[in-house]
Amino acid sequence: MSAAQRRLQVLSNHLLASGEDASARASASRLAEPLWLERQATSGSASSSGARVTGAKQEPYSSADGKPNSYSRVHGAVSRAPAMWRRVASLGKEELTDVIYEKSEEGIAKITINRPDKRNAFRPQTIQELSWCFSDARDDPRVGVIVLTGAGELAFCSGGDQSVRGKGGYVGEDGIARLNVLDLQVQIRRLPKPVVAMVAGYAVGGGHILHMVCDLTIAADNAIFGQTGPKVGSFDAGYGSTHMARLVGQKKAREMWFLARLYDAREALDMGLVNTVVPLDQLETETLVWCREMLRNSPTALRVLKAALNAAEDGQAGIQELGGNATMLFYHSEEGNEGRQAYMEKRAPDFSKFKRLP
Repeated sequence: MSAAQRRLQVLSNHLLASGEDASARASASRLAEPLWLERQATSGSASSSGARVTGAKQEPYSSADGKPNSYSRVHGAVSRAPAMWRRVASLGKEELTDVIYEKSEEGIAKITINRPDKRNAFRPQTIQELSWCFSDARDDPRVGVIVLTGAGELAFCSGGDQSVRGKGGYVGEDGIARLNVLDLQVQIRRLPKPVVAMVAGYAVGGGHILHMVCDLTIAADNAIFGQTGPKVGSFDAGYGSTHMARLVGQKKAREMWFLARLYDAREALDMGLVNTVVPLDQLETETLVWCREMLRNSPTALRVLKAALNAAEDGQAGIQELGGNATMLFYHSEEGNEGRQAYMEKRAPDFSKFKRLP
């Protein structure tokens, strides 16, 4: 089956699934070509058509001889149990209406765009609430990983709500046109904790850019990706273009923007746009596995690595973020505290006791 045929098949399945007739849903399920197979005992499995299919690895740690090694014995597999979510209905005095915000005791925060009737398209209020949630998750020392997703199975986020788009941007209840999603993109990039996009259904337009600026993307086998801006008189000349080119290459990025096509999950995986593709009914389970693996790692290492990986793209702002992390680490050191303590004691600092390492 060609790429174009796969896109058409997935789109037709979405249309069938939107009806009330249960038999139509079952028929759509039978027609769909599987994008993911159950975990295989051997790697490099292929579909009946010969195309490579990829899912989550059975064992997260490979070994040279195929046998469990000491690394896997020490670290092992994490739990695949469901998370116990606690809903945060309001932040400060502001009730959340467009977003569902949840936390688990194990240190995962989940932020869900809750406008399924609009395919989770965002308006200024949505972006404001997302920003509040990301700020809260950043400041909460118990949170180590953040998941961004959309309500329902048909859309992660379909971009800006065109029904509230005005001449200068998207118009909120105050009558002011804004493009505040650009600030949200920067906020996600600079947040010192990993952000994972959990994508089911459409991640298109501005929603596609949101998944790209997240650190990792776990996609369901019904996920659809693409940029629709040129068809509705819009574009993103910032991260939506430059970061995309770094992810998939200049030629593919130009194809995605200039032609405004839609791509299925397998195509997204092949071009390096997502990290893995799993069955829809296993999407949250697999996302939690990835989150739990990260939670077992050094939070400072993850923080500095994220800043370093972003620094090459973000210019002086990226270097500032990386430099700020270095300052934070220095403040934790005995040498850094010697300077502060000497100032408080009104004496000259004694740095002679610290070695000048090569």
